[in-house]
Amino acid sequence: MDLFERFSSKENLKKAFLYLKEEIDESSLALDPIWKPSISAVAQLGDGFFEALQEYTRENKYQPDKADFIYADKDNMGVRPICSFSVVDRIIFQAILNPLILGNIIDKKLYSYCLGNRIAGKEHYLKPYKVQWAKFCDKQVEAFSKKLIWRAEFDIQTYYESIPIDTLLKILREDFLINNEPILKILEKQLKNWAENTTLCGVPQGATASHILANAYLYPLDIFLDDLKRDNEFDYFRYVDDTVIMAKSADTINYIVSKIVIFLRKYNLKLNTKSRLEQLKNTKAIEERKFYNPYGRINETSKQKIDKISKKILPTLRQIINGRKPDKIDVSGLNYYLKAMAGLGNPVFLDSLIAIIPKKPSLVFLICRYFGFYFSEDKNFYGWGGKSVLDKYEKIWKIYKSNSLTDWTKFWLLKVLSAPLLAKDHKDFQKEINRIIADPNAKFLRPLAFFYRAYMREQIDPMADLGFNLDDIKRHIRNANTEIEKAIYYYFLIYLKGSEDRDTIKELLYEALQAKSPEIQTMGIFLVEKLYRIPLPTLIKRHPHKRIGDKLVIDMNDKEAWDINLEAEMLGELGRIYFKLPIPTQASAKKKPDEFLTDEGKIAQDKLASFFGIPTPLKVEVK
Repeated sequence: MDLFERFSSKENLKKAFLYLKEEIDESSLALDPIWKPSISAVAQLGDGFFEALQEYTRENKYQPDKADFIYADKDNMGVRPICSFSVVDRIIFQAILNPLILGNIIDKKLYSYCLGNRIAGKEHYLKPYKVQWAKFCDKQVEAFSKKLIWRAEFDIQTYYESIPIDTLLKILREDFLINNEPILKILEKQLKNWAENTTLCGVPQGATASHILANAYLYPLDIFLDDLKRDNEFDYFRYVDDTVIMAKSADTINYIVSKIVIFLRKYNLKLNTKSRLEQLKNTKAIEERKFYNPYGRINETSKQKIDKISKKILPTLRQIINGRKPDKIDVSGLNYYLKAMAGLGNPVFLDSLIAIIPKKPSLVFLICRYFGFYFSEDKNFYGWGGKSVLDKYEKIWKIYKSNSLTDWTKFWLLKVLSAPLLAKDHKDFQKEINRIIADPNAKFLRPLAFFYRAYMREQIDPMADLGFNLDDIKRHIRNANTEIEKAIYYYFLIYLKGSEDRDTIKELLYEALQAKSPEIQTMGIFLVEKLYRIPLPTLIKRHPHKRIGDKLVIDMNDKEAWDINLEAEMLGELGRIYFKLPIPTQASAKKKPDEFLTDEGKIAQDKLASFFGIPTPLKVEVK
């Protein structure tokens, strides 16, 4: 089996999906309501979907959809573009960079001083963050013990956004000797289709597989610095683009960094202006960063270290509230505490955490995760005071209603405010949900509002107002800017299953099945399975059946398992493959005009739909 066949195999695609689910479960930045519809659809379709995706890819039918972007706030008034691209695209992207495809080819060639986001390739895609970050810090401590007491730390300005796609592909071909053109062509189509602007630069942020490409792009820099080490005594370590140079003198550091600046210009990259040079007296600060780091990732959860951080939380929060800039290590400690102690934290910090939301937007998602426990757990609500919880809820609500907030901040605040225990009786919140459902511009908030209403109907109150109808779904599909956005609203047809307007639901379903987008086709397939597969008890009642060993054999025609009829000409390629329909022939595609006419020369009543191109029911073969 060649590399392309291994990449496109059902097994590799399934593995990619499992990696993707793990990534979303563990990500602090997960856009749950954006991904949930298609993740749920693919999970329920199971093996049949991956078999169809395998054939679809091997028949060269796959074309990536356009991406969308939501912009996460940074504290320096900048933004980080989070790429929102479809789940089918993410599966294919991840499958390309799975360990047994391009992942190991890239990773095994990297140098030992490249420590971030290295391939694990067994149950988990990447080696544990805490292990690799600890190594990154240990290497620096070891360098200090060799008298390399001068240290420069820097990263690359807007690194992921600045990677030229053509140069990246050239590096993959020439430095990593990846020569499977069908795979590289798919990767090229994806990256160029997802590029935020016309410069055709950028690797999508928000996808774990992107880290492998980010490591690959800096491989030439690793080679360059490895050659420089022959004539200069220094050490070099990097965690993706976070880079540390250590040497015995400041002159050596300045020389090496100047060489790096010039080298990176060839690759459309430049160092961040916050780069700094320092002379170390000890490694205490590095040891502290080994425990927790600027990104707030968890390394360990020892009670002693949590207690140590806890003592600094309030002073750090007060500094932020008062407009002063805390030490970087204290901000790292706050990040770590919020992540490690979500669900176990101290209610004493809650008011101060609310107060820093407008002042420290980069922390909004961690603060909201932290509050999620207090707002969603019944036992906690009554355990430490319902009135106090309501007070905190109202304070967050007031911040949410501020017009100065970005979409990213509003998205996370709405997530925490959607806690059913508190939201169900909050009249202003309910009005806001209704407003969002109707708002054509609320594209990232709207899926969250839809899911809130659906959850309330399913889990809390079967008589609760769903808050959206077929007209809402049709309007948002029509106004959607991307295929991923459209797919989300097709998904919500499952909540209108009891609707009297079944014909309109079927019309929308056929529309999804005919789409060019594999994401929307996937949703159409899911809806057919979810809404129109006749339940087994009904089939048993209708048809003769008997048990043979552990099998139940039903004597029936396969097409009768469905309460809907399809024809190959009406389906996109992925749907046709999934339902095992034959490729339409030219003869069936071209119909003579007189086939629609009666003896009187009028269009036959039963042929009106076909004449005007409206989908008409025919057969589906299910094997």
